[in-house]
Amino acid sequence: MNKDFKIDRSKLRSSLSNSRITRGLFFDVVKKELGLQGDYNNCLFVLSDHLETEGLPSLHRLFMEMEDPTEYLFATEYFENYEHWLMVTEVPAVREVLPEWRKELELRLKAKALLAIKNVANNDLDKNQYLANKFLIEKNWAPSSSKENTKNTRGRPSKDDIKRAAYEIAQSTTDIDEDYKRITLDSNTVSSIN
Repeated sequence: MNKDFKIDRSKLRSSLSNSRITRGLFFDVVKKELGLQGDYNNCLFVLSDHLETEGLPSLHRLFMEMEDPTEYLFATEYFENYEHWLMVTEVPAVREVLPEWRKELELRLKAKALLAIKNVANNDLDKNQYLANKFLIEKNWAPSSSKENTKNTRGRPSKDDIKRAAYEIAQSTTDIDEDYKRITLDSNTVSSIN
């Protein structure tokens, strides 16, 4: 979280109508929509990192630094409340980039967690070293499509599979019956000799 940047909460609502400001919070959105005639007084953010030269923080950077997948803490830190954040997410420019931000944040959090697991795996004194190494070897962090899938996850067996299994069971039963007959025959022969 950026401790240097504090929100001027008076800029989150219109001074005329006391309604929450959404589009007007973003310098690049106001500039694109209204050009030079735009009211930049309520601008608190820019959307992209490369526009931070305007003296305003990038909402993308703040979103990533907060590392809040629920977006609740982020909303209460930089907006009036969570409901206000939900309104901001409906601004077309924000709605366009937000899915990418969420995906990037998810990957960032996974990468940090994986790094922590790797540190445990490399620590000979950690009691969870075995589990960490097992987690890494089994690629539990990878998407399921890239894992080596050794389990049969097809679902219900086909009719041919059922027939084959039934035949194998019947064959093994026949083998057991033959072994039983042979053993009992052999024991009868041995007892008649004595």
